[in-house]
Amino acid sequence: MTRAEVLGLARQYVATDSLQRCIDATASGPRSDAEVIADYLADANPYPDQTEVEVLDRVSGTWEPAMIVERSWPNEWRIDFDNAHLGRRWAGHAEIRFLAHPAGRANDLRPATAPGRRAL
Repeated sequence: MTRAEVLGLARQYVATDSLQRCIDATASGPRSDAEVIADYLADANPYPDQTEVEVLDRVSGTWEPAMIVERSWPNEWRIDFDNAHLGRRWAGHAEIRFLAHPAGRANDLRPATAPGRRAL
């Protein structure tokens, strides 16, 4: 997820969470983008365990399919690459993104449907 995407989610979170709105309404005023992102990542988990994602391979610079194993820190997830040679490691939010095309759907641009629903 890019910083802009995380910031967008964080701002949405701040706008809808009553405690976060109270924090921004104090005499010190609204927080910096970095503080908003830190609070969002501390309170919300954009990548729950077992979520299929793509992770930036630090060696080749390509996006590789992987699965979230667990969240180990507010801004860090332990991931397991589909490619056994890449193994398992930790990744920050800037190195993780949701799958562009879920498995077996690379040529299908329609959104995935919920179980029991038909695709259009």
